[in-house]
Amino acid sequence: DVRDGVRALRLLSERGERGAAYNLGSGVPRTTGELFRLLQTHFPGPHQVRELRPGRRSDPIADVTKLRTLTGWSPQIPVEQTVADVAVEWRRREQ
Repeated sequence: DVRDGVRALRLLSERGERGAAYNLGSGVPRTTGELFRLLQTHFPGPHQVRELRPGRRSDPIADVTKLRTLTGWSPQIPVEQTVADVAVEWRRREQ
């Protein structure tokens, strides 16, 4: 969630090492099918989900250990809340 990202960047601006690289992410692996089904809860319709490799998960891309250790940061907003908030905003803009 961008709100978590902004919080992480603020903490890094206060505590980060100049020139150092930091990874930012939830650290939670998800399939695209899981995300699509979550979107469907807010935008129901006739869309079918058919995963080509059901249940296959990849390791998280971003190892956020360095960021967490230095700043104490961790994501606070669950993906379900992010999708719900985006759905509300999309509906508001459609009016």
